[in-house]
Amino acid sequence: MNETPIDPTMERLLDAALTGEDGGAISDTPTLRSFRDTAALATAAVTSTTPVPGRLFDRLAADALRHCASVRPRPSAPIRQFRPSRWPLVAAAAAGVLITWLVMPREAQAIDPATQRTALLADSGSFHQSWKSGPSPLQGAVSGDVVWNDQQQRGVLRLQGLPAAPEGRQFQLWIVDREREGAPVDGGLFDVSANGETLVPVQARLHIGKAAAFVITVERHGGVVVSKQEDVVAIAGL
Repeated sequence: MNETPIDPTMERLLDAALTGEDGGAISDTPTLRSFRDTAALATAAVTSTTPVPGRLFDRLAADALRHCASVRPRPSAPIRQFRPSRWPLVAAAAAGVLITWLVMPREAQAIDPATQRTALLADSGSFHQSWKSGPSPLQGAVSGDVVWNDQQQRGVLRLQGLPAAPEGRQFQLWIVDREREGAPVDGGLFDVSANGETLVPVQARLHIGKAAAFVITVERHGGVVVSKQEDVVAIAGL
């Protein structure tokens, strides 16, 4: 049976970084300082509510995924005695936390939509337009508005009067970007409340350079990559 050899020094360094205890003779090594810095950054990442700028978010996510894809496990070597090491587990957990934080929808890192909308409205850099009914018969008597900020890469839809999507279908938001050629950018899937007002955080799948308009369509459940725009129920900005 092949097992992973244990490096006692690495074990002590890891214990010291995780517990905050003195590492003794190894307490002032660059490796231990690196471990502690990594632990502090991971903690800050998962507890911070500060928005991540869109371009930085995209670059960090791409770099993290590229790094994980390039990592290859080292071949294990047989040893006479085996003592479970926490290092592989901790390394895997740390990588998982970082990737989850980077690639999770950005609205999951933010405050609730109502508070976010209020903050966006107070920002002079925000785009604010009312909804107009689209040509689809599924539009009902839609009203409300959309607030979006290019710099923050955040936005919130406010919707009233939009009837629930037919069974097996969902609403999907599309963002028309003046600085991007081709199809509009996917802004996320959502459903609406049966009664009253619905607030929906925008989930832009790509960085938006300059938002020109927002379009809501009805698509099959799970959404589509490119919409045929057959059922446009609301438009804002055109």
